[in-house]
Amino acid sequence: MGCGNVNRKGWLLGEKVVSTVLSILVVLAFIYLLFLLYGWSVKSTQEAKAVAQLEKITGVAQVVFKDGRTATTEIFPPGEDWIIRTFPDYNFPTGQCQNAVGCVCLCDALTCIGIMKCEGFDFDIIVDEIYKEQSGVYGSGDFAPLEFRGVLDLSEIEQLTLAKEETKVVIRRSI
Repeated sequence: MGCGNVNRKGWLLGEKVVSTVLSILVVLAFIYLLFLLYGWSVKSTQEAKAVAQLEKITGVAQVVFKDGRTATTEIFPPGEDWIIRTFPDYNFPTGQCQNAVGCVCLCDALTCIGIMKCEGFDFDIIVDEIYKEQSGVYGSGDFAPLEFRGVLDLSEIEQLTLAKEETKVVIRRSI
């Protein structure tokens, strides 16, 4: 009788362990799902903000080009580390600004590979800024600054000035 009682207790103990492990796995899966939903929500919010800010820039740029006057506008960054970028070499991001003369993009990274929203123009448009990034390790361990033309860091709310110069619209940080 003693041996049967031990096996029954061992079986019940094993069943509780399996039940507990399964419960923990279900809770972890639920937490993972919540993080996925949160990440998707943040991305969607940033994309919506980027579209709104790009529409603002587009409207002002078109008026400036048509009327030949200077205008200012405030831009609210969609998130941290966003940039506004034009392409002085006309090497627009793949699939963006096709058949356009100028292209402005709001991107969540310098490379404009992640989240980005772009708008093409039938006139040339440039950001007259140089973005400097500390990168590139040399033999001595020093970092050399890399410079990118046509990039403006949107780390905070920016007041931008748009002006027509010859046949293009130039975007600058307001002073």
